[in-house]
Amino acid sequence: MKKSLLFLPGWGMEPSIWGAFSQELEKHFQCHYLHWRDLASVAEIDERVAKAIEEIGQPLSIVGWSLGSIAAIRAAARFPQQVAKLLLIGSTARFTKGEQAPYGTELVAVKRMQRQLARNKEGTLASFYEAMFLPAKHVPMATTFVGDTVSSLGYGLEYLMSVDVTEEARSLVIPTLIAHGAQDRVIPVKAATTLLNVIGGPVTMTIQPECGHVPFLTAQEHVLSLCEEGGFLD
Repeated sequence: MKKSLLFLPGWGMEPSIWGAFSQELEKHFQCHYLHWRDLASVAEIDERVAKAIEEIGQPLSIVGWSLGSIAAIRAAARFPQQVAKLLLIGSTARFTKGEQAPYGTELVAVKRMQRQLARNKEGTLASFYEAMFLPAKHVPMATTFVGDTVSSLGYGLEYLMSVDVTEEARSLVIPTLIAHGAQDRVIPVKAATTLLNVIGGPVTMTIQPECGHVPFLTAQEHVLSLCEEGGFLD
């Protein structure tokens, strides 16, 4: 029987974003996919993750990307008996800048994005999608998305502005892998390095050159090699 693997996507993303990367991991795992569509509150993000872990009902590993990496760290700290391993991609312990997160995004920038979202949802999302890639490595993706409401997307931004999992990261004792793009414009590589330095358990980080915020799409073989060499597939 295959072990279970839970995928947690980033803000404004949907399960189809995982593409060929998840198809490769499906050879090793029974995969489960969450989405953040139709959120009714900020708390619902963590509630959905907790419900998924409960429904899977056996020890599992989690792949968390961007916002999903924050939710993954929180879940691993909350459910230490159920979560066995973490793969964090484009990750940080806190998205916005703070005392323990000097390389985070300025809070005013995220609030500005919230206002822009209310005025022009499609344009705001398009700009964000573009920022995830290096210009020469842009991958069309939103064509397969179902889409989400402004209010739901707003709750996702509130999560990014309010949640700090630094202390939860310190409490981790499970094996953790971190994959990050050297030229990530959404979450700078220094933010991921800060996370690396606070995680309490065994952790391995690789930084992919010439790569932005989506290494599982633009450097898929690199991330899969990290999974294999780092024992994530065992």
